[in-house]
Amino acid sequence: MRWPVPALLVLSACASTETSKPDPSGTLHRLNGTEYDNTVRSLLGTSQRPADRFPSDGSLYGFDNIAAALTVSPVLVDLHEMAIDDLLTELFEGARIEPTRRPVDAEAPHLTQQRGGLIVEDEGYWMNDKGDMVTVIFVDIPIDGHYVWEVELFEGTGNVAVRVDGFVEHEARISGAGTHSFDLQLEAGYRVLDLSLTQPSLNGIFIDLLTLDGPLAPAGDAHDQLGEVISCEPADKPVKCARQIIADFGRMAWRRPLTDGEVNSFAQLYGEANALGLSWEDSTKAALKAVLFSPEFLFRIEDLALPAGPPLLEDHAIASRLSYFLWSTTPDAALMAAADAGELSDPAGIEVQVHRMMADQRAVALVDNFAGQWWGTNQLLWALPDSQRWDDSLRMAYINELDFLAAEFLLEGRSMRDILLFEETHGNERLADHYEVPYPSGGDWVTLDLSGSGRKGLFTTGGFLTINGSEVLRGKAVMEQLMCTTFPPPPPGAADDGAEAVEAVDGSLRERIELTRTYNPECTGCHKVLDPIGFTLGTFDPAGAWQDVDQYGFEIDTSGSTPDGIPVADAGQLSALLADDPAFAACIVDKTLTYALGRAPARLEDDIVAQIGDGFVAGGYLFEELAVAIATSDIFRSNAFLGGRP
Repeated sequence: MRWPVPALLVLSACASTETSKPDPSGTLHRLNGTEYDNTVRSLLGTSQRPADRFPSDGSLYGFDNIAAALTVSPVLVDLHEMAIDDLLTELFEGARIEPTRRPVDAEAPHLTQQRGGLIVEDEGYWMNDKGDMVTVIFVDIPIDGHYVWEVELFEGTGNVAVRVDGFVEHEARISGAGTHSFDLQLEAGYRVLDLSLTQPSLNGIFIDLLTLDGPLAPAGDAHDQLGEVISCEPADKPVKCARQIIADFGRMAWRRPLTDGEVNSFAQLYGEANALGLSWEDSTKAALKAVLFSPEFLFRIEDLALPAGPPLLEDHAIASRLSYFLWSTTPDAALMAAADAGELSDPAGIEVQVHRMMADQRAVALVDNFAGQWWGTNQLLWALPDSQRWDDSLRMAYINELDFLAAEFLLEGRSMRDILLFEETHGNERLADHYEVPYPSGGDWVTLDLSGSGRKGLFTTGGFLTINGSEVLRGKAVMEQLMCTTFPPPPPGAADDGAEAVEAVDGSLRERIELTRTYNPECTGCHKVLDPIGFTLGTFDPAGAWQDVDQYGFEIDTSGSTPDGIPVADAGQLSALLADDPAFAACIVDKTLTYALGRAPARLEDDIVAQIGDGFVAGGYLFEELAVAIATSDIFRSNAFLGGRP
């Protein structure tokens, strides 16, 4: 599908109603917020995050890249246009973000979080023991760049560490009243900064004010990429140069070569702007704005290789699918060159690209976006468990632990069967303390041995337990996220059924939960599966800390059963049995395929999905081989359901 009329009018027409419903086969697929930000970064070298201002993306099947959930509203269109103006201004003129000072009182409620130490009114936050910490969250770091964190000391001497998102950036000894400064290179977005004592301090230190200043210098901006966008010298042949820029930039922005008619349309816009007296630069900017404002940029438009033949995609559409599957961004030059050469019509050519792309650092997007949603890691940013052991340093430790683990399974070739079996993890001293396991010296983030701790596999990581803070939620998460079995919502009023009678019972939490089910028979069918799984995780509190007794003082019974009713003594036995359950391997395939396609597999595609799953298991549960099998399958290479509706 093509839009030969001016792009600005077309997209406005697309958004003339509150929402527009994309094609359910996924052939019209809007970029979600993460993909949008990554794409403009790839195209323009910016570190702006314009999608932070966009309406929240919808979600289906646990992911926010599902075509049917990615609607368009007039608000989104307006903000998209504003973003383009800001991005092109930065490209042609440089970043205009002025340094900002962000002072925070060390003892300020809701702005800081303390661990250990003591808040002293009018003097600040007093720390004297190893591990005492003050944490500040900044949700609005505007761009990547150089920042300075100033620590105003009221008095005292101590050895401190400065961390960004849980990783040590500086270690220093600070002493005496005054300001102590730490240079930081921060990425745009949500950042957690903390200051902690690394050794006991005899008299302690009083922290009065914590001020983040910056950006003092951007870590490069879109203006640095101007020479790559303006790929010719306009002095002698300005119109010819403008056409070349439109064709070259349009090819990358639209993820396919522009037709002559499309180039002519944008060149005409350049000419009309120039005739009105705009400079060559501003006229070119107007044409580039139209390129970016086109539906061909905001949507992934998937064309067929042969309109009258089988529903297989042409090479550039396959390139886009690959890049947004593995990198969450637009194709790079090498992938576009492969598409230009027709190499992606051949599964062997696709396999070459998958291996290349998986070895590229951009594949970390699988950790952030695929595992981040599948495992729920992204939800930890906003988690507030009901536990006195919770703080933001633990939040970041959980996030980083899950990211390290996801990288092992997705990027480093570890068998994904071990997702349920690992007895080693990655952690810092804060995580080791919380897990009550030894913390070996020799680095900030190290390998932690979990043997003997009651923890084994993903179910028992603090992050998973915190996101799913109760026995019922934990059982539901195991079944839905890792076994791909869904359950209907509870009937209205189910939470209130028998609540007063149950609360009056003198019994353990488990006994009360079991009694609750007797008051509403409609709930029994689901809970006879969910509860026995969740009970195995009862020895962990809402923040994932170990507990021997429940909130009523009763010793916790961790016996339970698998979905098939096989008895287990605890979560470790449950994990071992589920790791060999064919439903677990099938669920990994289903989740990956759904994320890769931007839609759920159709029922009549089951035979192809089963073949992919058989190869995945036979090949040792390796993610890269699964990615190859998916990307070379007819399901991935087609823009229609193979066999019928879902």
